[in-house]
Amino acid sequence: MRSGRRVDSGAALVLVLLVLLVFLAVGAFALVAVDRNAEMQAAYQRSVAGFNAAEAVVNYGAARVRNIFLAFNFPGDEECQPRQYTINERVVEYRLSVPGRPAGDCRPGELRQVRIPAGNPFEGLNAQVYTYDLRASARHRGETEAVVNLRFDTYLIPLFQFAAFYGGDLELTVGPPMVVNGRMHANQDMYLNTEDCDPGLRVLGQVTVRKDLYRGRKDANTNYGRIRISLDGSPTNLRHLGIRGPEDSGCVGNPGVARRRVPPEEVVLFQGRVRDDAENIRLPDPGLNCAPWSCEPGTREEDRVYWNRADLRIVLDARPGQERQLQPGVGPALWPVVVVDRAGNVDGTKTEALRQLMLRRPGVITYTDVPISGWNCANEAGCEANYADPDNYAPRFPVAAEVRDAYGCREARGRRPRDALNGIPTRRTDGALEAESNYCNDYRYGGFYNWRERKPLLVLNVDWMALDEWNRQNGSPLWNPGDTTDGGLVVFLSVRGPNSDKANNYAVRIYDAQRLTFHEGDSGVTFASDVALYVAGNFNCADPEESVRDSTDPMPCGPGDRRDRTVGKRPSSLVGDTLNVLSCAWVSQVWEEGGPGDDPWNASGPCRREFRWGRWERMLASWGSPDCVDPARGESGGACPYRPRDERSTTGSASGHPSRRTVVNAAFLAGNDATWCPSNPRGVDCNSAAAGPWYSGGLENYPRFHECWASCNTGGADFNGRFWYEGSFVALSAPRHTCFAVIAGLRPEDPGSSPRAVDDPAYPCLPAVSTPYPGFWKAQRYQPPQRRWFYDVSFDDARNLPPLTPRFLFLVQNFFTEEFR
Repeated sequence: MRSGRRVDSGAALVLVLLVLLVFLAVGAFALVAVDRNAEMQAAYQRSVAGFNAAEAVVNYGAARVRNIFLAFNFPGDEECQPRQYTINERVVEYRLSVPGRPAGDCRPGELRQVRIPAGNPFEGLNAQVYTYDLRASARHRGETEAVVNLRFDTYLIPLFQFAAFYGGDLELTVGPPMVVNGRMHANQDMYLNTEDCDPGLRVLGQVTVRKDLYRGRKDANTNYGRIRISLDGSPTNLRHLGIRGPEDSGCVGNPGVARRRVPPEEVVLFQGRVRDDAENIRLPDPGLNCAPWSCEPGTREEDRVYWNRADLRIVLDARPGQERQLQPGVGPALWPVVVVDRAGNVDGTKTEALRQLMLRRPGVITYTDVPISGWNCANEAGCEANYADPDNYAPRFPVAAEVRDAYGCREARGRRPRDALNGIPTRRTDGALEAESNYCNDYRYGGFYNWRERKPLLVLNVDWMALDEWNRQNGSPLWNPGDTTDGGLVVFLSVRGPNSDKANNYAVRIYDAQRLTFHEGDSGVTFASDVALYVAGNFNCADPEESVRDSTDPMPCGPGDRRDRTVGKRPSSLVGDTLNVLSCAWVSQVWEEGGPGDDPWNASGPCRREFRWGRWERMLASWGSPDCVDPARGESGGACPYRPRDERSTTGSASGHPSRRTVVNAAFLAGNDATWCPSNPRGVDCNSAAAGPWYSGGLENYPRFHECWASCNTGGADFNGRFWYEGSFVALSAPRHTCFAVIAGLRPEDPGSSPRAVDDPAYPCLPAVSTPYPGFWKAQRYQPPQRRWFYDVSFDDARNLPPLTPRFLFLVQNFFTEEFR
């Protein structure tokens, strides 16, 4: 019995020991599990940190690609080399690649031209698409924590595929009936209103806004007129954007009822033709048209797209101390006109070629000078006498005998500020060049007063067709007319002076550009400037067809199918700080108001009925002779140097001089004022009445006018008060060099604004502040034209876009994967 009990006791002891051993094992396992879980948790946290670092780097790499494309470049091979960044103690290496190409080869892959599909706010637009891959790996203490892969598409959408594209608010309060036959986009808010009831404003294209769509004015809490938007792009299937709501098809006149926001439930009734969910797309930098001396602080060199990529840069150098004689030893010391390179340095070879042109063909390149005193026509009655005074300029115009002798004049009466140039060069017996007639080695005209800015303008003038023909006849010393880089020729025109980076009175003007290129098949032309740009007379319509004078159709520009909007014109754009239009009456050499030849289209000037392709029309042997005609050569007046008739700015009624019908075919890219007032810089409800002084002018006044159009031409009943336009209006920001920019003082964070402009010390804006303020739309002197405005549907085909068409861009992710190890 005793031994049995011992056995039982031993078994129990063993059992207890086994149980204890089990518990110890379980505890040890639990301790090991807890430690292992901590390791796994730490590893997971490291992998998450590595993943986040790798993801951040591929997003950064995609942003680099986006910025390269916005600067009109492609990623080069250097972009496809491995790059390393340190993020949160992780070394992240990433590499960009092109699908189907070996590592390091960054040549663009297959270009896909696609139409953006339904469902996207920009559906129906044509885009250029390029595909790229990004791979990033994150390492921590020598161990790879995460590897991610991103494939994305870069969608480039030309801004000129919109009838109107605004980087800020878009306002439209048009008076007469208007049809918008293209897309409209506002990257902020859009305000639609009209004075007209029947048929009112009709929008045939899609409408997209990033923020809100409003029915009514922005500057005043009013809402009137009739607006209809097409449901399918046709002019017949229209839906009312009602004054009071979606079912309101009625019409009331000004001042109407209160402005209203169009709610989402009403937006959907337009079946996708109106969208208020447009993403905040990446726009080009507003500095894309600045020059090295006019860019705002912080502008990157690569953002100066038009300057950097220009084929020709002509600059009027108005800096003190730069004055020089065109012909050494003879003539006045004037601001020189030079050709410069990308760095802004004078290109000696091209500048000498340009100097020879100015000597041998006077009038092709000129500038409009500023009078010394009595220049403010807003405060001085009869200011034209001051502008026409040859002694009111420095240096003086060649009228006095001692001045004529010093300038080498060959005509007894010399030349006054308003006289046309009339001289061709000859050689003396000693071989030196001199000018005949009244040229006098003086390539100036006198006096242009801008009523809106309340300033006299210093203007570089270019007779484009004469310049183009001279370049071709003389071995192309200034540019290669056959170059198709960037889609064609890019010409940058500028005035460089002490106020280039401030509000200023500088401008460039292009005229005699009815036939834009010598051959009909030549590539397009883009003119860009960092200052105010003026176009005078017909532009880019070689053979306008007058039979449409009483219709509402676009102006045909040559024989052929009228539906083909490429006939008689070339792809073109005009880019400037502001965009100004002067009618054919402003630049005609022959036409005089109220006199014989009352219609400049019937004369031999820059708006005559036809300029023929492939024929010398301007650089003729009789250039500058007293009557500009050589009957033996069959010349009939084409060789006249054309004079801008700037006395129209200093004489006439409060509405300006009567216009004459004008055609302009070009996309516009320029600064556009925003509605603003001191009490509310955002501009909402600035005016207690419908037409106060603070209105921006709206889309209907995007081009700045300086004449009396419809109301001065038999009340608009005849066609001379009409302005035909075909193109696209793009406004990315406010102007940089105007009184509006100074007085409004827009902050960089304000939508569509630029940093505050510095006032012009020579012709200041602020001391002259009154209502209306200088620089604001209400301050200008004009009466509007009958607008025959059309979106250029040929821009829907990328082959017809102007050179260096700006693009907005968005990226679309195809796939994003993580490699697990």
